[in-house]
Amino acid sequence: MANKVNFEQFNAILEEKTARAKNLEPIMKKVTADMKTKVDMRFRNTVDPDGNKWAALSEATISRRKGRSSKPLNDSGDLKQSINGKYSSDYAVVGTNTPYAAFQQFPATKGENGKETVTETVRKRTRRTRSGKKTTVRSHSRTRSFLNPWGDKPGRPFLGFSTNQKAKYRRWITNYIQKGGS
Repeated sequence: MANKVNFEQFNAILEEKTARAKNLEPIMKKVTADMKTKVDMRFRNTVDPDGNKWAALSEATISRRKGRSSKPLNDSGDLKQSINGKYSSDYAVVGTNTPYAAFQQFPATKGENGKETVTETVRKRTRRTRSGKKTTVRSHSRTRSFLNPWGDKPGRPFLGFSTNQKAKYRRWITNYIQKGGS
Protein backbone atom coordinates (compact mmCIF):
# COMPACT_ATOMS: atom_id res chain seq x y z
CA MET A 1 0.00 0.00 0.00
CA ALA A 2 1.36 3.41 -0.97
CA ASN A 3 2.09 6.07 1.62
CA LYS A 4 -0.18 9.06 1.41
CA VAL A 5 1.22 12.54 1.95
CA ASN A 6 -0.47 15.88 1.93
CA PHE A 7 0.72 18.85 -0.12
CA GLU A 8 2.77 20.36 2.75
CA GLN A 9 4.59 17.08 3.36
CA PHE A 10 5.23 16.62 -0.35
CA ASN A 11 6.53 20.19 -0.65
CA ALA A 12 8.87 19.70 2.34
CA ILE A 13 10.27 16.47 0.85
CA LEU A 14 10.75 18.15 -2.53
CA GLU A 15 12.52 21.15 -0.97
CA GLU A 16 14.84 18.87 1.00
CA LYS A 17 15.84 16.93 -2.13
CA THR A 18 16.22 20.11 -4.16
CA ALA A 19 18.56 21.57 -1.53
CA ARG A 20 20.71 18.41 -1.65
CA ALA A 21 20.75 18.49 -5.46
CA LYS A 22 22.01 22.10 -5.39
CA ASN A 23 24.96 21.24 -3.17
CA LEU A 24 26.54 17.93 -4.17
CA GLU A 25 29.92 18.80 -2.63
CA PRO A 26 29.94 15.96 -0.04
CA ILE A 27 29.24 13.30 -2.68
CA MET A 28 31.59 14.94 -5.22
CA LYS A 29 34.37 14.71 -2.63
CA LYS A 30 33.72 10.97 -2.35
CA VAL A 31 33.59 10.56 -6.16
CA THR A 32 36.89 12.47 -6.59
CA ALA A 33 38.64 10.31 -3.98
CA ASP A 34 37.37 7.14 -5.68
CA MET A 35 38.42 8.34 -9.14
CA LYS A 36 41.93 9.13 -7.87
CA THR A 37 42.17 5.70 -6.26
CA LYS A 38 41.14 4.07 -9.56
CA VAL A 39 43.84 6.00 -11.49
CA ASP A 40 46.47 5.02 -8.90
CA MET A 41 45.43 1.37 -9.26
CA ARG A 42 45.74 1.63 -13.06
CA PHE A 43 49.37 2.69 -12.69
CA ARG A 44 50.01 -0.16 -10.25
CA ASN A 45 48.28 -2.80 -12.39
CA THR A 46 49.24 -1.29 -15.80
CA VAL A 47 45.68 -1.38 -17.11
CA ASP A 48 43.28 1.03 -18.85
CA PRO A 49 39.89 2.06 -17.38
CA ASP A 50 38.25 -1.10 -18.75
CA GLY A 51 40.91 -3.38 -17.23
CA ASN A 52 42.81 -4.12 -20.48
CA LYS A 53 46.59 -4.43 -20.08
CA TRP A 54 48.70 -1.57 -21.43
CA ALA A 55 51.01 -2.43 -24.32
CA ALA A 56 54.45 -3.58 -23.18
CA LEU A 57 57.42 -1.27 -23.67
CA SER A 58 59.78 -1.88 -26.57
CA GLU A 59 63.33 -3.00 -25.83
CA ALA A 60 64.60 0.33 -27.24
CA THR A 61 62.47 2.23 -24.73
CA ILE A 62 63.56 0.05 -21.81
CA SER A 63 67.23 0.55 -22.71
CA ARG A 64 66.79 4.35 -22.60
CA ARG A 65 65.15 4.38 -19.19
CA LYS A 66 67.01 5.55 -16.12
CA GLY A 67 66.25 2.54 -13.95
CA ARG A 68 65.76 0.16 -16.89
CA SER A 69 62.25 -0.55 -15.62
CA SER A 70 59.97 -2.36 -18.04
CA LYS A 71 56.79 -1.07 -16.37
CA PRO A 72 54.97 1.41 -18.66
CA LEU A 73 54.48 5.00 -17.40
CA ASN A 74 56.63 4.35 -14.32
CA ASP A 75 60.15 5.47 -15.25
CA SER A 76 60.51 8.41 -12.87
CA GLY A 77 57.10 8.28 -11.19
CA ASP A 78 56.48 11.96 -12.00
CA LEU A 79 53.32 11.30 -14.01
CA LYS A 80 51.76 9.10 -11.34
CA GLN A 81 52.63 11.60 -8.60
CA SER A 82 51.11 14.47 -10.58
CA ILE A 83 47.60 12.99 -10.50
CA ASN A 84 45.34 15.22 -8.41
CA GLY A 85 41.66 15.81 -7.87
CA LYS A 86 39.33 18.77 -7.44
CA TYR A 87 35.65 18.96 -6.60
CA SER A 88 32.92 21.45 -5.79
CA SER A 89 29.17 21.35 -5.47
CA ASP A 90 28.70 20.58 -9.16
CA TYR A 91 31.77 18.73 -10.43
CA ALA A 92 34.43 16.14 -9.65
CA VAL A 93 37.68 16.08 -11.67
CA VAL A 94 40.83 14.00 -11.58
CA GLY A 95 43.71 14.86 -13.89
CA THR A 96 47.30 15.98 -14.24
CA ASN A 97 49.17 19.13 -15.24
CA THR A 98 52.10 17.17 -16.67
CA PRO A 99 52.69 18.36 -20.27
CA TYR A 100 53.37 14.88 -21.69
CA ALA A 101 50.32 13.20 -20.12
CA ALA A 102 48.22 13.39 -23.31
CA PHE A 103 51.10 11.85 -25.27
CA GLN A 104 50.96 8.85 -22.93
CA GLN A 105 47.14 8.64 -22.84
CA PHE A 106 46.62 8.49 -26.62
CA PRO A 107 48.31 6.44 -29.39
CA ALA A 108 50.53 8.12 -31.99
CA THR A 109 52.08 6.99 -35.26
CA LYS A 110 55.68 7.57 -36.29
CA GLY A 111 56.23 11.23 -37.17
CA GLU A 112 52.62 12.19 -36.47
CA ASN A 113 53.76 15.28 -34.56
CA GLY A 114 56.29 16.32 -37.22
CA LYS A 115 60.00 16.78 -36.68
CA GLU A 116 61.47 17.98 -33.44
CA THR A 117 64.75 19.85 -33.33
CA VAL A 118 66.94 19.75 -30.26
CA THR A 119 69.97 21.96 -29.76
CA GLU A 120 72.55 20.65 -27.34
CA THR A 121 75.36 22.77 -25.95
CA VAL A 122 78.61 21.03 -25.16
CA ARG A 123 80.69 23.00 -22.68
CA LYS A 124 84.43 23.36 -22.83
CA ARG A 125 85.99 20.40 -21.08
CA THR A 126 89.16 18.41 -20.82
CA ARG A 127 89.27 14.73 -21.68
CA ARG A 128 91.82 12.04 -22.37
CA THR A 129 92.33 10.66 -25.84
CA ARG A 130 92.86 6.95 -26.50
CA SER A 131 96.60 7.43 -26.36
CA GLY A 132 96.29 8.96 -22.88
CA LYS A 133 97.00 12.58 -23.81
CA LYS A 134 94.85 15.35 -22.32
CA THR A 135 92.99 17.42 -24.85
CA THR A 136 90.51 20.27 -24.53
CA VAL A 137 87.23 20.27 -26.41
CA ARG A 138 85.92 23.76 -27.06
CA SER A 139 82.34 24.79 -26.34
CA HIS A 140 79.97 24.26 -29.20
CA SER A 141 76.35 23.57 -30.03
CA ARG A 142 74.97 20.71 -32.01
CA THR A 143 71.47 20.45 -33.48
CA ARG A 144 69.66 17.19 -34.12
CA SER A 145 66.29 16.60 -35.74
CA PHE A 146 64.17 13.53 -35.29
CA LEU A 147 60.61 12.41 -35.93
CA ASN A 148 58.20 12.83 -33.05
CA PRO A 149 57.43 10.15 -32.04
CA TRP A 150 60.37 8.25 -33.45
CA GLY A 151 58.24 5.13 -33.82
CA ASP A 152 54.61 4.03 -33.53
CA LYS A 153 53.52 4.43 -29.92
CA PRO A 154 50.48 2.75 -28.39
CA GLY A 155 48.22 4.72 -26.08
CA ARG A 156 48.22 3.75 -22.43
CA PRO A 157 45.01 5.29 -21.06
CA PHE A 158 45.18 5.97 -17.35
CA LEU A 159 42.41 8.60 -17.11
CA GLY A 160 38.75 7.92 -17.88
CA PHE A 161 35.82 5.95 -16.59
CA SER A 162 34.89 2.32 -16.88
CA THR A 163 31.24 1.45 -17.45
CA ASN A 164 31.08 0.20 -13.85
CA GLN A 165 32.46 3.48 -12.50
CA LYS A 166 29.86 5.52 -14.37
CA ALA A 167 27.05 3.34 -12.99
CA LYS A 168 28.48 3.47 -9.46
CA TYR A 169 28.79 7.27 -9.45
CA ARG A 170 25.29 7.62 -10.86
CA ARG A 171 23.99 5.41 -7.99
CA TRP A 172 25.95 7.39 -5.38
CA ILE A 173 24.65 10.75 -6.61
CA THR A 174 21.06 9.52 -6.94
CA ASN A 175 21.18 7.97 -3.48
CA TYR A 176 22.65 11.17 -2.01
CA ILE A 177 19.90 13.33 -3.52
CA GLN A 178 17.14 10.91 -2.49
CA LYS A 179 18.29 9.94 1.01
CA GLY A 180 21.13 12.28 2.03
CA GLY A 181 24.39 11.19 3.61
CA SER A 182 27.49 10.38 1.63
